[in-house]
Amino acid sequence: MTDVAHHRWFIEPREIERQESRRGRRHAYEWLDPRRTALVVVDIVPFFAEESAYCRGIVPNVNRLAAELRHQGGTVCWVVPLDVDRADVVVEKTAPSAFFPGKCRLHDLLAQREITTLIVTGTVTNVCVEATVRDASTLDYRVILVADACSAPRDQDHNATLHVVYRTFGDVRSTADVPTLIDQGAPHARPG
Repeated sequence: MTDVAHHRWFIEPREIERQESRRGRRHAYEWLDPRRTALVVVDIVPFFAEESAYCRGIVPNVNRLAAELRHQGGTVCWVVPLDVDRADVVVEKTAPSAFFPGKCRLHDLLAQREITTLIVTGTVTNVCVEATVRDASTLDYRVILVADACSAPRDQDHNATLHVVYRTFGDVRSTADVPTLIDQGAPHARPG
């Protein structure tokens, strides 16, 4: 199969208004320090790619984010790999979340690199990706879920997770937003 699909994703205006009222701006994070940021790619494996046009549709966005973060000195982590660079971190997990204690060593590896911010992508949005985001948030990571670099079986499932993450566990951005956030947080762009 070579067909691809893209989710019709959105955050409800009432939720955007709520966040703007709470924090004084639309998004939780306005910049990322690439040296302390990791792209976490969850479960983009042949099974999902073969079965889901949505999964095939996100692969170019995931690869774009990986290339951009590598270029800026960040870390790329594959939770079960797809297109791996020698400098990337590769881990396996035995639970839905890549951060559940005792089920994956990702947290320890990121702590060694002093990573504080995660850009999360992958599949399935409302299962392993959401579980990973929730646990990462509980561990005090700054979490950004990339809406058009995640996939689920249906738009409703995908958008439900976007709502939950945006409301409680982190931020939701598009692939197009992330390079600007990284560039604004790169050493050359940050004062002192």
